[in-house]
Amino acid sequence: MASEANVRGLVKKAKTRDPEAFGMLYDEYVDQIFRYVYYKVGNLTESQDLTGQTFLKAFENINSYEMRDVAFSSWLYRIAHNLVVDFFRRESKRESVPIDDQPPTASPGEIRSNRSWRTSRASASTRPCRSSRTTSGKSWS
Repeated sequence: MASEANVRGLVKKAKTRDPEAFGMLYDEYVDQIFRYVYYKVGNLTESQDLTGQTFLKAFENINSYEMRDVAFSSWLYRIAHNLVVDFFRRESKRESVPIDDQPPTASPGEIRSNRSWRTSRASASTRPCRSSRTTSGKSWS
């Protein structure tokens, strides 16, 4: 764990858009932020994504961070928390259907037979008529 003075120095450098300084801040806090997000979300992929978004927002808004009595890690946790809240808002609006309520799916054999039926029907409707008789029974030959 880096000292508070070391973190303050890195933040000052990161505010000048020094990528190496921000990279060191990332290395210092990424595991903590990931554990927090994973604890809240419970999904590995979503947690990785939200952790990345946390650091992206921090990098984009590093100039708005003021080094007063609030630790840099607290600022990162606040960003992560807000992203987690937004994630759950989006998830609550997404419609989900329980597996038992989903319509039945066709087996691979049924799909193949339907595909061949559609193919034969389509080719039959586009084939030229070979008969010299029309539907009325009259012959034109």
